[in-house]
Amino acid sequence: TLSSAAALKDTTMQTEIGNYEERMATLESTFFQNFATTNNDLHSRLDQLNMDAMMSLANSTNHWWGRVEELNDMATKQFIHHTKTEADLQNELITLSSAAALKDTTMQTEIGNYEERMATLESTFFQNFATTNNDL
Repeated sequence: TLSSAAALKDTTMQTEIGNYEERMATLESTFFQNFATTNNDLHSRLDQLNMDAMMSLANSTNHWWGRVEELNDMATKQFIHHTKTEADLQNELITLSSAAALKDTTMQTEIGNYEERMATLESTFFQNFATTNNDL
């Protein structure tokens, strides 16, 4: 009976060891399957984050370039406006300077003509005065 009890105990131990090895194999298999799934999920998420980061960078860059182009357009329009305004002011200055020079020349001519007419009138007046005085 001692030997049958030992045999029973040995069989029970062998069964438990067999069950333990099966459970360990199942646990290892499940662990590595879960690890592979988690690893695949991690890589998938990293790929998505990288894609999102690249899209965000592309969108930010496009937006930035849009702002740069907008500022360049504004600067160009401002330069054109400034240049046109400056040209208009220069043309106005030239026109006014020319008109003032022409008016000055006209006035000088009129003053010269006035002096000639006054000299002629004075000469005529005094000739007529002398003639009238002699006639008296």
